[in-house]
Amino acid sequence: MTTYTLSRTSPKNTTLIDPGGTVAYEISSTYHLGGSQTTIKKADQTLATIHWKVFQRSTITWNGKTTTISEIFPRSRTLSTSRVYTTPSGEQFKWKDRAKLYCVSVDTGLNLAMYERTLFYLFRSKKSTLDISSSGAHLTDALVVTWAIAEKKARDRRRSRRHGGGGGGGGGDALDTWEIVYILALNLRNPPSSPKKMTTYVLSRTSPKNTTLIDPEGSTFYEVTSKYHLGGSDTTIKRGDQVLATIHWKVFKRSTITWDGETMFIKEIFPRTGRFSTSRIHTAQTGEKLKWKDKGKLYCVSADSGLNLAVYDRTHLHHFRSKKSTLEITASGSHLADALIITWAIAENKARHRRRSRRNGGGGGGDGGG
Repeated sequence: MTTYTLSRTSPKNTTLIDPGGTVAYEISSTYHLGGSQTTIKKADQTLATIHWKVFQRSTITWNGKTTTISEIFPRSRTLSTSRVYTTPSGEQFKWKDRAKLYCVSVDTGLNLAMYERTLFYLFRSKKSTLDISSSGAHLTDALVVTWAIAEKKARDRRRSRRHGGGGGGGGGDALDTWEIVYILALNLRNPPSSPKKMTTYVLSRTSPKNTTLIDPEGSTFYEVTSKYHLGGSDTTIKRGDQVLATIHWKVFKRSTITWDGETMFIKEIFPRTGRFSTSRIHTAQTGEKLKWKDKGKLYCVSADSGLNLAVYDRTHLHHFRSKKSTLEITASGSHLADALIITWAIAENKARHRRRSRRNGGGGGGDGGG
């Protein structure tokens, strides 16, 4: 058996590293209006390109031919989550999505591949893996290509279930109920040695598009920078050297965000709570919902428990006063710090648009592209 370790859990943006520590496969995606394009490479060779489409059937270019995914990798039957692929040599294998995603030979029933998805891979030493058995070794290229499709479809179903749907949906990495129970069980078995306290980040500037957030030790913990171009700007949010998210602010179109390897409209991932509401709500990977409210101060609460998660204290005339603007994250929100920083940047940018609109005699609109 050969075990490939994944650099990320996203089937659209990851590398598969072989047991010798060499990158064996590279999967990368580019995003455009109407969908995205995922390229799967082995060394310098492009194996396949998947054309994900929002308004049309997705297609794949593989072995020199472009066909719809439903033709080359169809469901095993109507409404089934399993998919079957037939190789050029006539062998058939089936990917099944049960508690784990795995692949078997249709002809022999032998296991060919198993995907072991690790929760919160960024914070754990154990990484996600794709195991290819000796029975599937001669099909490795095809197994990697079809895994990318099968796991993308599985992610869509997990997201749909999270939002109350029956199995379709977007492409995030939501957690299933059994996964949340597992995490809670781990926490009960290994409780923290001491309670976490509130963390106060001091902002170098009040701009949610260009600032650094400095932790209590005086180190730059988060960095928010923007580049401007015709038609909008791109705001990148980093923790250390890691890019957490990039927000694509657009003047004439709906703004989008690239987060966890997926690009979505802001209104999808961080929608208003009501049609005319200034509050916005985001569902974290754990299923927890956090709500940002703009009531004199911008602050965030848990939509489930009502507990305060974060408060933004904006200092007027920031450059001329010793007191700087701060973002406080409570103990209840500490495990959501990255998500709170990203959603704060969006929420405060929206709040600035409303303040500017009111100053100019508007009614509080100008919420800005999403």
